[in-house]
Amino acid sequence: MLVLTIGDLRVSIEEPPGTPGVSASASGIPRRVGGPTRVVVVDDDPMVREAVRALMEDRGFDVVGEAEDGLAAVGVVAELLPDVVLMDVKMPVMDGLEATRRITTAHPTVKVILLSAYDDASFRRTADQIGAADYLVKGVSPLVLEQAIRNAGDRAVRDESRPEGEPGV
Repeated sequence: MLVLTIGDLRVSIEEPPGTPGVSASASGIPRRVGGPTRVVVVDDDPMVREAVRALMEDRGFDVVGEAEDGLAAVGVVAELLPDVVLMDVKMPVMDGLEATRRITTAHPTVKVILLSAYDDASFRRTADQIGAADYLVKGVSPLVLEQAIRNAGDRAVRDESRPEGEPGV
Protein backbone atom coordinates (compact mmCIF):
# COMPACT_ATOMS: atom_id res chain seq x y z
CA MET A 1 0.00 0.00 0.00
CA LEU A 2 1.26 3.46 -0.88
CA VAL A 3 0.45 6.30 1.50
CA LEU A 4 0.63 9.79 0.07
CA THR A 5 0.49 12.78 2.40
CA ILE A 6 0.04 16.30 1.06
CA GLY A 7 -0.40 18.86 3.80
CA ASP A 8 -3.32 17.65 5.96
CA LEU A 9 -4.54 15.31 3.23
CA ARG A 10 -3.53 11.66 3.58
CA VAL A 11 -4.40 9.26 0.76
CA SER A 12 -3.83 5.50 0.78
CA ILE A 13 -3.48 3.84 -2.58
CA GLU A 14 -3.36 0.09 -3.15
CA GLU A 15 -0.34 -0.69 -5.25
CA PRO A 16 -1.16 -2.68 -8.35
CA PRO A 17 0.12 -6.22 -8.43
CA GLY A 18 3.52 -6.74 -10.07
CA THR A 19 3.92 -6.93 -13.78
CA PRO A 20 2.13 -10.05 -15.04
CA GLY A 21 4.53 -12.92 -15.58
CA VAL A 22 7.36 -11.36 -13.59
CA SER A 23 8.33 -12.02 -10.00
CA ALA A 24 11.14 -10.61 -7.92
CA SER A 25 13.78 -13.08 -6.87
CA ALA A 26 15.30 -13.04 -3.40
CA SER A 27 18.05 -10.89 -4.89
CA GLY A 28 15.53 -8.35 -6.15
CA ILE A 29 16.31 -9.15 -9.79
CA PRO A 30 13.12 -9.83 -11.76
CA ARG A 31 12.61 -13.43 -12.78
CA ARG A 32 10.06 -14.44 -15.40
CA VAL A 33 7.47 -16.80 -14.03
CA GLY A 34 7.14 -19.61 -16.52
CA GLY A 35 9.70 -17.93 -18.76
CA PRO A 36 12.84 -19.48 -20.18
CA THR A 37 15.59 -20.70 -17.87
CA ARG A 38 18.33 -18.06 -17.62
CA VAL A 39 21.78 -19.56 -18.28
CA VAL A 40 25.40 -18.39 -18.03
CA VAL A 41 27.99 -20.36 -20.05
CA VAL A 42 31.54 -20.59 -18.67
CA ASP A 43 34.39 -22.10 -20.69
CA ASP A 44 37.88 -20.92 -21.58
CA ASP A 45 37.38 -21.95 -25.23
CA PRO A 46 35.40 -19.28 -27.12
CA MET A 47 34.31 -21.81 -29.75
CA VAL A 48 32.82 -24.04 -27.04
CA ARG A 49 31.01 -21.05 -25.50
CA GLU A 50 29.62 -20.08 -28.90
CA ALA A 51 28.50 -23.64 -29.72
CA VAL A 52 26.87 -24.15 -26.32
CA ARG A 53 25.16 -20.75 -26.54
CA ALA A 54 23.75 -21.59 -29.98
CA LEU A 55 22.54 -25.00 -28.80
CA MET A 56 20.92 -23.58 -25.66
CA GLU A 57 19.20 -20.72 -27.48
CA ASP A 58 17.96 -23.18 -30.13
CA ARG A 59 16.40 -25.21 -27.30
CA GLY A 60 14.60 -22.20 -25.83
CA PHE A 61 16.97 -21.17 -23.02
CA ASP A 62 17.88 -17.53 -22.37
CA VAL A 63 21.69 -17.33 -22.38
CA VAL A 64 22.18 -14.15 -20.38
CA GLY A 65 25.96 -14.18 -20.06
CA GLU A 66 29.31 -15.84 -20.65
CA ALA A 67 32.67 -16.00 -18.90
CA GLU A 68 36.08 -17.29 -19.93
CA ASP A 69 37.32 -18.45 -16.51
CA GLY A 70 36.08 -19.19 -13.01
CA LEU A 71 36.96 -15.81 -11.55
CA ALA A 72 35.07 -13.99 -14.30
CA ALA A 73 32.16 -16.42 -13.77
CA VAL A 74 31.89 -15.50 -10.09
CA GLY A 75 31.51 -11.83 -11.09
CA VAL A 76 29.07 -12.48 -13.94
CA VAL A 77 26.88 -14.66 -11.72
CA ALA A 78 26.86 -12.05 -8.93
CA GLU A 79 25.74 -9.42 -11.45
CA LEU A 80 23.18 -11.43 -13.45
CA LEU A 81 21.98 -14.08 -10.96
CA PRO A 82 21.02 -16.66 -13.59
CA ASP A 83 19.02 -19.78 -12.85
CA VAL A 84 21.75 -22.11 -14.11
CA VAL A 85 25.48 -21.91 -14.84
CA LEU A 86 27.13 -24.33 -17.27
CA MET A 87 30.72 -24.45 -15.94
CA ASP A 88 33.82 -26.03 -17.44
CA VAL A 89 36.10 -27.64 -14.84
CA LYS A 90 39.64 -27.00 -16.12
CA MET A 91 40.22 -23.29 -16.84
CA PRO A 92 42.95 -20.73 -16.24
CA VAL A 93 42.85 -18.11 -13.46
CA MET A 94 40.31 -20.05 -11.34
CA ASP A 95 39.08 -23.55 -12.10
CA GLY A 96 35.40 -24.44 -12.31
CA LEU A 97 35.39 -26.35 -9.02
CA GLU A 98 36.53 -23.34 -6.97
CA ALA A 99 34.20 -21.03 -8.91
CA THR A 100 31.31 -23.42 -8.25
CA ARG A 101 32.11 -23.51 -4.54
CA ARG A 102 32.09 -19.71 -4.39
CA ILE A 103 28.88 -19.39 -6.43
CA THR A 104 26.90 -22.02 -4.52
CA THR A 105 28.01 -20.50 -1.21
CA ALA A 106 27.17 -16.91 -2.16
CA HIS A 107 24.07 -17.66 -4.28
CA PRO A 108 22.48 -20.95 -3.18
CA THR A 109 19.54 -20.63 -5.57
CA VAL A 110 21.86 -20.49 -8.61
CA LYS A 111 22.41 -24.04 -9.84
CA VAL A 112 25.77 -24.98 -11.36
CA ILE A 113 26.19 -27.82 -13.82
CA LEU A 114 29.81 -28.80 -14.29
CA LEU A 115 30.56 -29.74 -17.89
CA SER A 116 33.98 -31.35 -18.25
CA ALA A 117 36.12 -33.23 -20.73
CA TYR A 118 37.16 -35.48 -17.82
CA ASP A 119 35.07 -38.38 -16.54
CA ASP A 120 36.96 -38.27 -13.26
CA ALA A 121 35.59 -39.81 -10.05
CA SER A 122 37.42 -37.30 -7.83
CA PHE A 123 35.95 -34.38 -9.79
CA ARG A 124 32.49 -35.93 -9.39
CA ARG A 125 32.94 -36.33 -5.61
CA THR A 126 34.16 -32.75 -5.30
CA ALA A 127 31.23 -31.55 -7.43
CA ASP A 128 28.82 -33.23 -5.00
CA GLN A 129 30.63 -31.79 -1.97
CA ILE A 130 30.54 -28.21 -3.25
CA GLY A 131 26.87 -28.25 -4.21
CA ALA A 132 26.97 -28.67 -7.99
CA ALA A 133 23.57 -29.57 -9.41
CA ASP A 134 25.11 -32.02 -11.88
CA TYR A 135 28.38 -33.19 -13.44
CA LEU A 136 28.30 -34.01 -17.15
CA VAL A 137 31.07 -35.09 -19.50
CA LYS A 138 31.50 -33.05 -22.68
CA GLY A 139 30.17 -35.01 -25.60
CA VAL A 140 26.96 -35.85 -23.75
CA SER A 141 23.94 -35.75 -26.05
CA PRO A 142 22.21 -32.38 -26.43
CA LEU A 143 19.03 -33.97 -25.06
CA VAL A 144 20.78 -35.03 -21.82
CA LEU A 145 22.30 -31.54 -21.45
CA GLU A 146 18.91 -29.93 -22.11
CA GLN A 147 17.20 -32.10 -19.50
CA ALA A 148 19.92 -31.39 -16.92
CA ILE A 149 19.47 -27.63 -17.44
CA ARG A 150 15.68 -27.89 -17.24
CA ASN A 151 15.90 -29.90 -14.01
CA ALA A 152 18.39 -27.48 -12.47
CA GLY A 153 16.32 -24.48 -13.62
CA ASP A 154 13.21 -25.95 -12.02
CA ARG A 155 15.10 -26.43 -8.74
CA ALA A 156 16.40 -22.85 -8.91
CA VAL A 157 12.89 -21.43 -9.27
CA ARG A 158 11.57 -23.67 -6.46
CA ASP A 159 14.42 -22.60 -4.18
CA GLU A 160 13.76 -18.92 -5.00
CA SER A 161 10.13 -19.23 -3.97
CA ARG A 162 10.87 -21.11 -0.74
CA PRO A 163 10.57 -18.95 2.39
CA GLU A 164 13.93 -18.05 3.86
CA GLY A 165 15.20 -20.65 6.30
CA GLU A 166 12.98 -23.45 4.95
CA PRO A 167 15.13 -26.38 3.82
CA GLY A 168 15.29 -27.44 0.20
CA VAL A 169 14.12 -30.77 -1.13
